[in-house]
Amino acid sequence: MKIGFVRVFVTDFKKSLGFYTNKLGLELDYSDESGWAQFKSGEDVSLAIESCAADRVEFTGKPEKQPWGGTLINLKDPDGNVLTLMESAD
Repeated sequence: MKIGFVRVFVTDFKKSLGFYTNKLGLELDYSDESGWAQFKSGEDVSLAIESCAADRVEFTGKPEKQPWGGTLINLKDPDGNVLTLMESAD
């Protein structure tokens, strides 16, 4: 199961690129000088959680199993944007 696409606005583009590629494990698909980047689906959600925890990324709670079978967990990026990682039920 992989993390899907994410769109957020950031204040430090270079720092944020490092966060999304190195900590969340997303693969950079496209980037330009205007501050736009697109990422391909990344690694397994469980691996992303482990990587973020090891790097002391701030989580806003614990993983929560959902009634539809998937799991959600919220974390903050370097700008304080709250992101939700979703692991599907498949």
